[in-house]
Amino acid sequence: MWSKVEALADLTAESFTEALEVSKRVVLDGDLYGGVKSPDDEKRHRELDEHHYREVRDLALGGNIKFFVSGGAPLSREINEFFWALGMPIYELYGMTEAGGMLTNRPGEVKVGSVGKCWPGFQWPGGRTEIKLSPEGEIMVKGPNVMRGYYNRPEDTAEVTRDGWLCSGDIAVVDENGFYTITDRIKNIIITAGGKNVAPVRIESLISEDPLISQVVVYGDRKKYLTALITLDPDGLAEKARELGLKGSYKELAGRAEIRSYVETLIAEKNTLLAKYETVKDFVILDRDLSIESGELTPTMKVKKKEVFQKYGAMLEKLYKE
Repeated sequence: MWSKVEALADLTAESFTEALEVSKRVVLDGDLYGGVKSPDDEKRHRELDEHHYREVRDLALGGNIKFFVSGGAPLSREINEFFWALGMPIYELYGMTEAGGMLTNRPGEVKVGSVGKCWPGFQWPGGRTEIKLSPEGEIMVKGPNVMRGYYNRPEDTAEVTRDGWLCSGDIAVVDENGFYTITDRIKNIIITAGGKNVAPVRIESLISEDPLISQVVVYGDRKKYLTALITLDPDGLAEKARELGLKGSYKELAGRAEIRSYVETLIAEKNTLLAKYETVKDFVILDRDLSIESGELTPTMKVKKKEVFQKYGAMLEKLYKE
């Protein structure tokens, strides 16, 4: 959408960037978080919405969609704020099939970057639903909405239930206002050689915000520092190649020093947003993207980390020997 903004919104990319900043102050800082809105910003936002954003909503999205929901994986805050500013709210949801579906987020109780607050438990028929965090930070659910068990799979049922509570396998933090933020799956947590617990999904999401990046897999359990396996988005790579005046196949471009230099700079920038023990010190760029066909991605495009580490672990281990 960003690459087509001039045609969709009848604004130059530079003007559109400036317009978004105005609208973020009105929609996010003002409307969503209760901040003070200047009359000039409000007037400008109304003009932008009527003459430009509406065109984007009509031409790119059909004009009838009022909001989106997102789930299954973290949504980039930058992308979320972009759509909120355009008048297309995105509600990040959290839920489980085993717990009757959606458990969090509702209109009027929104914090961008979180999955919102829990739904009121008393609304479930047959009793109250409870949600809590275990001492390890795992989301636990109990109530009439929780499954009785997996059909004819008692061992699997026993693995995810504890004293009547459903163990989600998801690690979260909750702020003083009750907004939940999912940090990672408990099985994905990396423990460094220094004993620090690292949630790789946040790091991976930060780096993959760039259009050049397709997949990021952070590595470093029991290591002194973190490294990463990087794959490139084919369209993003083609665009970056044109920008840099490069030619060649995916494999050839992935090996170019100019591409590595760009990724190096990108990771250095993202590292400034992370704690020292979360920073990525080195990386490998794979000469092809991960795929479902090769057994590295699930049908919903999630990385199968076990398979990836089995295939490419030696490449990552080499980074610790150089």
